[in-house]
Amino acid sequence: MIRRIAEAIGQPEAVFYDAAGCTSAIAEQAELLRIWDGLTDPADRRKVLTFVQAVASGRSQALP
Repeated sequence: MIRRIAEAIGQPEAVFYDAAGCTSAIAEQAELLRIWDGLTDPADRRKVLTFVQAVASGRSQALP
């Protein structure tokens, strides 16, 4: 799984194991993945996904 995530973000697997080698963006991506993994309620996952999609598309001001 880590290999696939690393490939998806264009980074070596080592960035997930060596915090000293992480850039701020990589650390933030890893944190988002850790948080996502901790969300077990499907409704919570939908809320987070909807929010992130809105922020990515520039619509975050319309969200509560």
